[in-house]
Amino acid sequence: MIGVLIFLVLLISIPSVIFFNRMASHTGTSRIKSAKALSVAQEGLSYAIHALSASDLTWKNALTGAGSFPTEFGPPAAPTKYNGSSGGQFTIQCFHDTTTMQLYQVKIRVVGQANVAQVNSKMTE
Repeated sequence: MIGVLIFLVLLISIPSVIFFNRMASHTGTSRIKSAKALSVAQEGLSYAIHALSASDLTWKNALTGAGSFPTEFGPPAAPTKYNGSSGGQFTIQCFHDTTTMQLYQVKIRVVGQANVAQVNSKMTE
């Protein structure tokens, strides 16, 4: 009777331990990828701010709302993919909508991706 009870405990506990271990490693991997994508997106935001503040003319053109952002930042063309320094990629899109934003505001949308195939970087200092 005790032998059957020990067998049942092992029969239930071993798959349970394997399942919980697998779920913990999956959750950990997801958190690492999410943190890396956030880091890459923050790098992209820094680059966008740098590019928009490169000169007074660039910033004034961005504020006109005439779609005169640097062409690499999207509309009407597809945004350029940049390699981040930590291995991921990011894209940048800029918008200016005078109906919902103040005249001095620009909306920057940066999307970071953690695990992607590497392409030649177009980012310049």
